[in-house]
Amino acid sequence: MRQLIKFGKKIVEQGLTGAFFGNVSGREGDRIWISTSGSMLDELEHELVQVHVRDPGPEDSRASSDLVLHRAVYARTKARYVFHGHPTYSVVLSLINKAGDRLEPDDMESRHVLKGIPILDGNVSREELAPVLAETLADAPAAIVRGHGVFSAGADPVGAFACLCAVEHACRVLYLVSMKRRLDSKVKRSSTRSSL
Repeated sequence: MRQLIKFGKKIVEQGLTGAFFGNVSGREGDRIWISTSGSMLDELEHELVQVHVRDPGPEDSRASSDLVLHRAVYARTKARYVFHGHPTYSVVLSLINKAGDRLEPDDMESRHVLKGIPILDGNVSREELAPVLAETLADAPAAIVRGHGVFSAGADPVGAFACLCAVEHACRVLYLVSMKRRLDSKVKRSSTRSSL
């Protein structure tokens, strides 16, 4: 539980989500600690609830509305932590691209950690998204849900956090490089026209 409090703060401090967005969870055996619905990720001291990894229970109503997604990931993977943030460049690039696309990072660090970033359809219910997200995170450490945000999973909180950071770093680099290429293309077209 202390790790969720610590990394909830880090997610907000690093600008990977606004305080009221996103959620975190950690698995202990057949139980999940998860942030509550509407909680601020940088103030989770009294905002974590424990629920069963599979079976519904009374605390489900207090848990994050993404509980069904976290449960699906734990059921399909060996992950012990699932983090979800709404980092700006990741969301922007997901909207520029299509669901089903896979972003290929330009920078060496992100390529090493991620090997590619799947974009999933964000225009479906959580119940429809859950098995798709779980299957994706069985093969990739993170994915972007189009127009929504990034989900990362890992055996430890550092790994899950590193993947969330790597996705946003990769997306920032991809976006800025694409803007530079567009600018260069405009300048080239403009200079070609003026030389005619």
